[in-house]
Amino acid sequence: MKMKIKIIISIILLIILLFASAYDRIDYICSNMQLLKTNNIPEDINIDAVKNTLDNYTGYDTFINGIGKGLIPIAIIICPIVLGYLFSGRFAYDLKTGFGNFIISRQKFKTYFIKVILKTFTYSFMVVFLAELFFLIICLAIWGNKTPTELYSQVVDSIKWMYYKIPFLYCIIHIIKQSLYMAILTTIGMNFALFTRNKFIIALSPFIIYLLINIICPILDMNFDVSFLKLIYPDYLIMSFMTGTYLFNNPLIHTIGGFTIYALTCVILLICTYKKYNKNYLR
Repeated sequence: MKMKIKIIISIILLIILLFASAYDRIDYICSNMQLLKTNNIPEDINIDAVKNTLDNYTGYDTFINGIGKGLIPIAIIICPIVLGYLFSGRFAYDLKTGFGNFIISRQKFKTYFIKVILKTFTYSFMVVFLAELFFLIICLAIWGNKTPTELYSQVVDSIKWMYYKIPFLYCIIHIIKQSLYMAILTTIGMNFALFTRNKFIIALSPFIIYLLINIICPILDMNFDVSFLKLIYPDYLIMSFMTGTYLFNNPLIHTIGGFTIYALTCVILLICTYKKYNKNYLR
C-alpha cells in the first residue's frame, strides 16, 4: 500500500478515534435531545435547564473532549501506535532489508539520514495536525461555533480565558502542541534502531515511551517531590484541559521547557544513531 493512502487512512482513523474519545460528551447531548422528544418527561427533570444546555452547547466542547478531556482519551493513546507503524520503523526497515544500501550507494549517508528524519517528523506532525483540524471543523459544523460560556462548557488551565474569548485560536494552539509532541515522540522512536533492527519493536516504541511516562511520572509524583517531571508528563504538556497545573504556574515556561527536553533528547539520540551507522551502514 502506498504511503499516501496509508496516511489518508490514518487521518480518517484518528478522526474516528477522536469522536470515540468524546463519546461521553456526545452521548450526554444526544440523551438531552432525546429527552426533549419524549412525551413523558420525568417530574424531576428541569426541562428549561435541558433546553438551555442544548442551546448553549458548542462544537468546541466536543473538540476539547475528543483531544484530551474525555473520560478515556482513546485517540491520544492510539496515536503513537499509528505514527510508529507508519514512520518510526522506516529507517530500521531500510537497514534490515538492505534497501538503504541501495539508496546510499547513490547519495551520501548524511543526505539520506536527514531525509528520513525530515519525513518522519513532518509526516507525523501533519497526520496529527490534519486529523485534529478536520475533527475541529466537523465538530463546529455539527454542533455549531458559538463562543463557549463557563456555565455550560468548562476548561481548567492557565489560558482558559482564551477559550471563552477566542476559542478557535485556543483549539489551534493545542492542535499544534499535540502535533509537535507526537512528531517528536515518533522521531525519538526511530532511534530505537540503536538497540534493535526489529521493525515491530521500533514501531511500538513511541507508544512504549508514552505509556512508560504516563505510568512512571504519576507514581513517582505520589511518593516523592519530583515537580520537575511535570515538564515531561504528557498530561501536563499536551492535555492541559485535564489538569490546569503548570510548572511555576506559567504555561509558557512549562511548554517551552517540556518541548526543549524532548527535542534535546531527540537530537542526542539522532546524533548517536548517525554516528553508529555513518561508517558501517553498508553491508
